[in-house]
Amino acid sequence: MEKIPLTKREQQIFDYVLCYRMEKQYSPNMREICAGVGLNSTSCIHKYIYSMAEKGWLLPYCGRAGSIVPIQD
Repeated sequence: MEKIPLTKREQQIFDYVLCYRMEKQYSPNMREICAGVGLNSTSCIHKYIYSMAEKGWLLPYCGRAGSIVPIQD
């Protein structure tokens, strides 16, 4: 199955999550992602996270700490 391409902002968030996980061995929370990509609203981050999960780039977000998990081929 081919993944749907990400928008520029989604790609920025995805790359941030990947780098964060490589460095710290767990996923960032919504506020950390906001700070890392320069957004102020966690609701915007939620929207992007759910969109990336629907596109097949992240495992479905369940709202728990560490549950933002990238899918890598």
